[in-house]
Amino acid sequence: MRGSTLIPVVAVLLTAAMATWFDLRERRIPNWLCGAAFLAGVVWHWRDGLAGAGLAAAIYGTLFLLRGVGAGDVKLMMALGALAGPMPWLIIFTFSAIAGGVHAIVLIIKGGKTALRQKKPLAPAVLAGCLAWAIPLLSR
Repeated sequence: MRGSTLIPVVAVLLTAAMATWFDLRERRIPNWLCGAAFLAGVVWHWRDGLAGAGLAAAIYGTLFLLRGVGAGDVKLMMALGALAGPMPWLIIFTFSAIAGGVHAIVLIIKGGKTALRQKKPLAPAVLAGCLAWAIPLLSR
């Protein structure tokens, strides 16, 4: 893997890992984290950065309006979209959705449907999606 590709991949992983830590510990994702990652992505590759953030805003903004995710999740995914670009972000989104679905199934098996009524942190599923995207890239 070339250094020019390695930097955004590592930035995505660090951002997702830090967001997971905050989401699990404080049940929030700080604005400074998402803002810094967003700016880094736009500075690194402005067209792909804005396209990735816009795609994430469209999809996660809709989920937010439907009360499926929180505002911190929208900001996190926009930041990751800016860092990764639109096509890699779609892969991250897909893997994150799969990880979130598996988590939901485990919750249903363990605690029934009422376990899903409580809001759960989404950042761990996003981190899993980022890892599933990044590991093949880093192993080249």
